[in-house]
Amino acid sequence: MALDALDRFLAVGERWGAPFVQLTTRANLQVRALPDPVPDEAVAAVMATGWFPSASHERARNILRDPLASHLQPVVDALDETLCATPELASLPGRFLFLVTDASGVALDQPWDLAWRRMADGSGQVLARGPQGVFCRPCAPVRAPEVLTGLAARFLGIRVERQWNVRDLGPDSDFFSELTATTISPAEPLRPGPVAGSDALIAGLPLGLLDRTALDALRAVTDQVTLTPWRSLLVPGGAAHTEALTAAGLSTAPAQVWSHLSACTGAPWCANGQADVMGLARESARLVQREGRALARNVHLVACERRCGAQDGELVLLSPTDVTDAVGVADALTEGHR
Repeated sequence: MALDALDRFLAVGERWGAPFVQLTTRANLQVRALPDPVPDEAVAAVMATGWFPSASHERARNILRDPLASHLQPVVDALDETLCATPELASLPGRFLFLVTDASGVALDQPWDLAWRRMADGSGQVLARGPQGVFCRPCAPVRAPEVLTGLAARFLGIRVERQWNVRDLGPDSDFFSELTATTISPAEPLRPGPVAGSDALIAGLPLGLLDRTALDALRAVTDQVTLTPWRSLLVPGGAAHTEALTAAGLSTAPAQVWSHLSACTGAPWCANGQADVMGLARESARLVQREGRALARNVHLVACERRCGAQDGELVLLSPTDVTDAVGVADALTEGHR
């Protein structure tokens, strides 16, 4: 992703909404607190980023790639082109997710519906996440876009109301009739820190937020970054600039508290927010760091019952009232305080 385009997107929030861009757990970007209706000028500014090649299919263009596998980008581009050229796929649910990865298994931990995986010998396989496990079939790289979009169309022909994902289909669904049950071994999530064997850095975005200070620091290092579904960026050349990026508010080491603490948008930037959970998260992080604690598990603060951004395995706290409430359920959350 070009930082020039990201700069233009951030400028939309700075002028009409929240002064930051938020990276979601689906590696999507959003600007919060825009007026309703959104001004035409703001819409034009967003469109000028060049990120919207198909107005009809934009909600369906949910394609995630292993951030380290840049050699798979041609498969992603071909899948995107085939998806946008297939009219019926415009009605895919917004929650439906494609994944393109390789033998390493990076990003297989994400909630994808259909995936294509390039194997170590150059062959490939299509994967489908069913209600009781994963199914597969062989698929050569050149056929991946065709097979993935064909399965997506098959899903649309089979699904009933409120079945948003392949895993929502019944275990005896005909969708799986031409697939074989298999097992997968997802790689560990990419943690903040230098990338082995390269000059790149995984830089975490605390609370998933990118503001002007962080963007300016990134500009001093590179003109391109890659988004990850772990609310972080792959920064080419970033390993030599950890001190400057840390000073700009980015998380550059796996042990830092922001690897384990997150929050939804909350008040005042979300109309449903009942608490300033991002503010509480920042105060909680300062408390944890000041007292030399280490969070024993991932903690996610939410400001309403919708629990946006919550992930499996996290301790989710609903509308905590203060820092003591947020961190402290402290004896249960932090090492050495059980």
